[in-house]
Amino acid sequence: MKHYKIAILSDIHANITALKACIEDIQSQSIDLLVFLGDNVTDYPLPEVTLDYIYELKKNYSAVFVKGNREDYLLNPKAHWKPSTKNGSLYHSCIHLRPIDIEFMKAMPLCQRIELEGADSILVAHGSPEDCYQGLFKDDPQLSKWFERFEEKLLVVGHTHAPFILKQDDRMIINPGSVGMSVIGDNRAQYLLLEWNDHEWIPIQKYIAYDYTLEQQRIIDSKFYEDSFYWAAACFKTLETGSNEVMALLLKAGEIAEHDRPTEEDFAKAAQLLDISPLP
Repeated sequence: MKHYKIAILSDIHANITALKACIEDIQSQSIDLLVFLGDNVTDYPLPEVTLDYIYELKKNYSAVFVKGNREDYLLNPKAHWKPSTKNGSLYHSCIHLRPIDIEFMKAMPLCQRIELEGADSILVAHGSPEDCYQGLFKDDPQLSKWFERFEEKLLVVGHTHAPFILKQDDRMIINPGSVGMSVIGDNRAQYLLLEWNDHEWIPIQKYIAYDYTLEQQRIIDSKFYEDSFYWAAACFKTLETGSNEVMALLLKAGEIAEHDRPTEEDFAKAAQLLDISPLP
């Protein structure tokens, strides 16, 4: 009788505090494989710290990695990235990356088929198996059509930070949510545990409470806000609320700017309206 356990983690976004909390929970179980669905860094400070921790995990566990849109961004940096609200988070990540990190990201495929002896195969990707920028949402009436586009019984994707399980006959599409940047109004870290019970995969959505104030302190201590301005402030608040404060900031600044690109003044006004306090 075959019995496997797989832990699937997505959208860490350099929140090493949340990642460590998830790994602590994982270590209490007999895990056969770790799967990382991309967006391992950006949005929280010092990507090299999170990546070094992931490299250590690779030494102790079998691990699979696929490329997220943030890895794709960082492999194709733009000359206009600079300290700012708009793209300062990417700038911060870019200037902290080392050659080992770039090579690690380059090696990540867009999607990966996971095959364990005696178990149904699993297809994993960040956004979709075709595009790491494409979000699959449970309430999308077109989502079920994806069952016609892959042969595996199980597809696991991230990117949207919104956990769900969609079942159709004996097949499933699952999103594990986000380890490091919850946007569902629940600030706990999220990951997926899959258990093979000799005839099917049983999904268990995990919600892990952690001391988010430690990650907030990392934002302050690293002076991440000096590179990313109100973006850092929105991320700081997201840790507490578990809501997408960054998207709210971008949308509000866009409303203020009307048809123009938001300026820092627009972001400042938006932050004030949304009760996003500047840092430090």
